[in-house]
Amino acid sequence: MTINIRFDENHAFVNRIKYVIKFLNDHPYLDDKSKVVENSKNAEDSVLIHYGLSSLSDQSVSTNYFIPEQGVIFSKSNIQNDDLHINEYQFDQWSLYSVESSAQSGKTFVREDRFSFDWIETIFFHISRYEEWVYDGPLNYKGMMPEDKMKIVDQGIEQTPVVDDIVFALFELWGCRKERKRINHLSFDVDHLRKYKGGGSLIKKTLGHLKRGEWSFIKSLGSRLKETKDPFDTFDWMLKEVKGRKEIYFLVGGNTKYDSPIDTEDEIFKHALQLCRERNYKVGIHPSYDASKDKALFQMEKENLEKLIGDKIEISRQHYLKWFWPKTLTILEENRISEDSSMGFSERIGYRCGTSAKYFLYNLHKEQMSDVLEKPLVIMDSALFKFTDSIGFEKRIKELREKSIGMNDINYCFHNNRFEESEIKGKGLKALLKKL
Repeated sequence: MTINIRFDENHAFVNRIKYVIKFLNDHPYLDDKSKVVENSKNAEDSVLIHYGLSSLSDQSVSTNYFIPEQGVIFSKSNIQNDDLHINEYQFDQWSLYSVESSAQSGKTFVREDRFSFDWIETIFFHISRYEEWVYDGPLNYKGMMPEDKMKIVDQGIEQTPVVDDIVFALFELWGCRKERKRINHLSFDVDHLRKYKGGGSLIKKTLGHLKRGEWSFIKSLGSRLKETKDPFDTFDWMLKEVKGRKEIYFLVGGNTKYDSPIDTEDEIFKHALQLCRERNYKVGIHPSYDASKDKALFQMEKENLEKLIGDKIEISRQHYLKWFWPKTLTILEENRISEDSSMGFSERIGYRCGTSAKYFLYNLHKEQMSDVLEKPLVIMDSALFKFTDSIGFEKRIKELREKSIGMNDINYCFHNNRFEESEIKGKGLKALLKKL
């Protein structure tokens, strides 16, 4: 099946339209025999979509649809979130969410041959991270747009994959949706190799547990002292031998209070690298806190890690998910990073980009698609700790899964130093990893 989207080839934001079309074409919901094309003259096209064009009549194809062009996100003005609305539309029994300049209610996603909102702009808004590019409000401690200022977080729908759900509905409507199973993608960040770095460290850490009232740790202190392994040395069982590609990111630099570069001469690190080779884990850079805006620092850390592993570093995830547009993107491009996995939440779980599907980032300053492929992060273990309180990890994740229409993938990030904390608090992080 061919879905042909027609639009004005002289459109001022033609690259943004083409960017969304590529996203649709690459989406895992699209069946293998279908494709999405632009402005095709082929009479055999199965579905014809008009974006902002007045003509709806084309007898050479079996189906015609019209998308109203909003001209808000696709405009020369930078629109702030206060001037935008998230509106709910119904498609069968499902809810879909738009990004529009005015509030709407009680409408269906499509009526006869007309879509009710500009879903091309809505998809672009989310996957390009438009709101972060143009944001001009107060920043958080990292110098970034606060998560609670993001539109989907403000509306309480960040655990709904709003983009993936729109794509699911479109492909279902056009009869080109692939039946698929959900895939759990595993990745790991290594910020610390050891908890204890000597006797003084043990006393200091123990006093910290006492201060926080973590009595389960104190009760088991005797058995912990008998253990030969440091509690952060979890690599033997953490780096599971499972099919598919897995990633691990090492922090090897930095000198701020947020950095704790690992000792690359430590036997734990050397053993972890050996396990990565044996179990097919791709090694990536976890740039230090300030490397997100310092090209030379990023390059130095990347080259140091390349020497240690004897291979090129092609993947990256920012420490603290710290990201500046366009600075960080440019640093990745200039250092030949082909894939990033920083577009997630650090304070909650959910879909920062509205999707868990891989896609190429967009450079709003250059008005062109980047060569950096994004693998959006959905669940980070540290965020699970913040949002599970009395509810277990597995139940919280089950709730998140149930908020999506389709079987979208879930990309996880675990830290080797979080498993002991989970054990102390009775959270079951190790049990969760084993089940994935």
